[in-house]
Amino acid sequence: MKIMNISALKKQSAASLKELKEYAEHYCRHEFNILGSGWKKVFYGMNVDGFEGKNYAPEFSYEKLLKEIPENLINEHKKLMGFAKKIRKNYIPIDWQIDFKSGFRFNAGVHHTQLKYGVIEGVDAKVSADLGRGYQFVVLAKAYRATGEKKYRNECIAQLLDWIASNPYEHGAGWRACMNVSIRAANLVAAVDILGLDDEKELLDLIRNSFIQHGKFIMENLEYPQNNFHPNHFIANLAGLLMIAAYIKDWHKEAVTWYDFALKTLSGEILNQSLPDGANYEGATSYHGLVMEMLIISIVFAAVADAAKKPAAVRGWLEKNIGKKEAARLKDMFGVLRHITQPDGKIPLIGDNDSGRFVLLEGGACVPARDWRFLLVLGSVLYEDGSLYPENFCDSQTARLLLDVKSNSKHGAQYPLSKAYKDVGYYIMRNKKDYMLINCGPVGTDGKGGHAHNDKLAFTLMLDGLDIFVDPGIYTYTASQYFRNSYRSVKAHNALCLGGEEQNRWGLANPWWGVLEESKCECLKWKTSDAKDIFAGSHHAYERLENGATHQRTIEWKKSANEITVLDELLNAKGKLPASELGFMLHNDCVITLYSEKEIHLCRENVEVKMISDNGCWKTEPAFLSLEYGTKVYSQRLVLKLEGSVMRNHINIQF
Repeated sequence: MKIMNISALKKQSAASLKELKEYAEHYCRHEFNILGSGWKKVFYGMNVDGFEGKNYAPEFSYEKLLKEIPENLINEHKKLMGFAKKIRKNYIPIDWQIDFKSGFRFNAGVHHTQLKYGVIEGVDAKVSADLGRGYQFVVLAKAYRATGEKKYRNECIAQLLDWIASNPYEHGAGWRACMNVSIRAANLVAAVDILGLDDEKELLDLIRNSFIQHGKFIMENLEYPQNNFHPNHFIANLAGLLMIAAYIKDWHKEAVTWYDFALKTLSGEILNQSLPDGANYEGATSYHGLVMEMLIISIVFAAVADAAKKPAAVRGWLEKNIGKKEAARLKDMFGVLRHITQPDGKIPLIGDNDSGRFVLLEGGACVPARDWRFLLVLGSVLYEDGSLYPENFCDSQTARLLLDVKSNSKHGAQYPLSKAYKDVGYYIMRNKKDYMLINCGPVGTDGKGGHAHNDKLAFTLMLDGLDIFVDPGIYTYTASQYFRNSYRSVKAHNALCLGGEEQNRWGLANPWWGVLEESKCECLKWKTSDAKDIFAGSHHAYERLENGATHQRTIEWKKSANEITVLDELLNAKGKLPASELGFMLHNDCVITLYSEKEIHLCRENVEVKMISDNGCWKTEPAFLSLEYGTKVYSQRLVLKLEGSVMRNHINIQF
């Protein structure tokens, strides 16, 4: 069964083909670059660098792995590995259980329900999880189809068999968290579809059994969103299940039930997990992109598998099979993504970001984690709507693989205008290559705040296509509670901190996820024009303090004057207020050129910025940025220290 348009892989630029081959060569050498690790060769007994001084790498070997495999499965393991080594001579097995940043190994013989995470400082379960998602299978399959070189095909099959052999059903890190299983299911389907194995019965039978295991596991371990801090996991479950079911339902009867369930339930989640304005209800920009990718790739794949090839036919299939309201909401999601995309093609970081992707159909490998323009091109082609097409972007392999279109290049796309998405609380000011996003919305996930940070009334600023004030991102989730909370803190964002207190207190139900909904943001004014944009908003988090107040922020952008004014007020004060501070996280390429009590000058390349304050005293503090999960670079944080008597402060920003 062939679903995707494989001929599209032969119609890519020389630069794209070169990148594809470079990544495929890394994977042939069993080198992986996962979540900031850098390229590392992964094998049994490997040495690791450690995570923040923590190194748990044990003395280990392939022979020790054999003792972990359940005794009743050891013969199957040896059979599969023998097949892998026959296909790929001198094949060296991959250690799929290792967090190759900290060195900690999970046990391939332990049932997935017994595996724990967030227990040992420095151990990041996401590393072994991402290794086991099988992203590289698709890259190797694409490299084979693009070049015709069989070594990429053979390596892809050998790694696939290695994974099946060394990850017994329901055991080990590869089966921890159904979301990871679901994403792997989607990548398995995409890789096998691209490879084309219809004439290789023995091999196909082995892989088909794994398809069935994945579908069965997903159905039995669904991560329902009602009591979950990560409702996007449920969408991943349904998306992976839909792709597997669409691919195998012609020969596996149970998959018909999976297909009907996945399609019907996924349709409901489109509305359940998005707001009326189209934004994802978790309130984190990166998860808006990930959820969109999971939804649109899986649903379009199912449509194409059902013989809907052209964009118009796919749109008709969507309205018929997921509903008109749901199909319209999907398009609204594209609109949100188009408007939050910065002039440099990346999205700003609001809330958590785990640099996750669904299926690597785009580019040589994983395009930068904050660059979702390939989805915008897919949306523009699918809906035949040029307003969705991003500026400064040539083509999308994803669109050509999934849809029957010859080319989707569109030059001369226009920068969007200023726009508010009030349900989620994104207020976007624009002036061509200048961009600001202000966050004034709920904590998300129906008040659970699973992926929320204390960034209310904070803003990011890009000038002439260069980041100036940024959100720090997230360095790690459960590998370190210290770093987790440091990056979530109000002091890590471009916001006001009163009395050293957090805006919203951390949730009590889980040490890693969730904040209380105490800020209760309100937009008080939003007005845009060609000449000037004005925003005013408030939050109520600090009203809980004994000597607290309401924080109100007003931002006015005079576009022709290249001037932004930021007015911060503490209103309805309860007694004498404590000291406060205003923080501004600088991009690590920004340089401070003048420093005085009330005035700061800084520059980045050709952009020069002056900041003048009415009150207080400017200070600088060391800071770290993690613009992609798992990376950490040194930067600086500008801090304006204000005494408790200062209840109103005005900062003028000139550039």
